[in-house]
Amino acid sequence: MTHSQSASSSFDPYAWKNFYFEIDREEATRLLCEDPDSTLGTFLIRDSTSPGSYALSVREELSGDLQVRHYLIEPTYDEDAGRTGVKVIIF
Repeated sequence: MTHSQSASSSFDPYAWKNFYFEIDREEATRLLCEDPDSTLGTFLIRDSTSPGSYALSVREELSGDLQVRHYLIEPTYDEDAGRTGVKVIIF
């Protein structure tokens, strides 16, 4: 799992290789912590338990240690325009 290709010209943010279907928060944390290639900034996107939303799990430096932080990605709606964007929430 080498998802931290931030400076690479081969990085495709729309590739499905960063999306993990049907894994929970604990499994995402385990994948990101146990993989030797998982470094600062390595991430995965997964289904959220909140209907219609996704979760972003990222290896981040927190208090000097590499840890995993999880973000909820929720769609935002405008009644006239329909879905208009997303908001990201730390959870």
